[in-house]
Amino acid sequence: MSERVPLYKYVFFDLPFVIFVRDGLRDQQLQEWADAYIAGKHPLPYCRYAPSGEELQTMIIGGSLPVYIPPEELGETYVVTLKDIQVGLKFLRRINPHRPTKLAGEIPGDRTGRASFSTVRVVFNLSMLKPEYHWDMKLFVSIAIDAVNHFIEHYRVLADRPYITPITTSVIQEFHLATDYGTGAENYQEYGAGSGPLHGFGGAISDDIDNKIREAIITAESPSIDKILDCEIRNHIDLREWRLALIESAVLFESWLTSLLRTVAQQKGMSSADIDAKFTQKNGLPKSITDIASRLVKEIKGIDFAGTSEYQDWKISVRDPRNDVVHGKIFNISREQAKAAYVTVRKAIELLSG
Repeated sequence: MSERVPLYKYVFFDLPFVIFVRDGLRDQQLQEWADAYIAGKHPLPYCRYAPSGEELQTMIIGGSLPVYIPPEELGETYVVTLKDIQVGLKFLRRINPHRPTKLAGEIPGDRTGRASFSTVRVVFNLSMLKPEYHWDMKLFVSIAIDAVNHFIEHYRVLADRPYITPITTSVIQEFHLATDYGTGAENYQEYGAGSGPLHGFGGAISDDIDNKIREAIITAESPSIDKILDCEIRNHIDLREWRLALIESAVLFESWLTSLLRTVAQQKGMSSADIDAKFTQKNGLPKSITDIASRLVKEIKGIDFAGTSEYQDWKISVRDPRNDVVHGKIFNISREQAKAAYVTVRKAIELLSG
């Protein structure tokens, strides 16, 4: 018997929000649940996307069923072109079954699927991939994420849904893959991913950190700006928001360095007026971060920062691309550029903290 050749690969997963387009998918299990519900059959068959148990006494807004069944005519597949491959996208809108009042519709601003959400199916034509990659689950999931994000990038602009944001494997976590040999989907697999190892509920944050949180929140003060920005940058990187990560890395360095130099100058006995003058040009405008980094650091802190490799790296990896983005010369920033900007700033801060 000749070996069967896989023709298509499907990657299914639930989005944390609804994509308000015509449905391109059906859910047979959900259809069976709805048929049983309409017929009054008990017990109702299990479906993860339907109310559990015998929860029938519920308010439904926007429909007659506590689940959503798409119409007979389905929407066409969305064809997404990435750098090296084309894939197809199909969506299915779903009602959140875990709230007392079921909402059969979209609530603007619903970022976390409290009212509704969508399942997406990403379709791969395996003739576009070498056979050695046909069972690489991580690769398919990664491409699926890129394809959905490319769709979202245009959808949020053209459909005026600014609250719909890019996704990551950590945001989704649960992926289902199936292979089609021309006779329908089979060989189901599950793939899970996150931003790190599982932290079991048998433990918690350390007592030391817990005590620090308690001490911090008893006051009305916020964390220092550099610590907030550091968290924001790492969050942007985790969310694949490369442009924001780079810009905020530049902001982190400038705000941290300015605060450091003002503190050192004050410790040396300089008056507030004299300190302000150090950061101001003769025309009254603030000095550039380049002037501050290359001259004021040496003048106030006694470190020739301009003569270090950290300074040159900062100019190349942080200052210049940040200026190019802000002034419209470039728009797209890569993962490598974003991470390099953050690492470069952290190294510069480490050098100047001594």
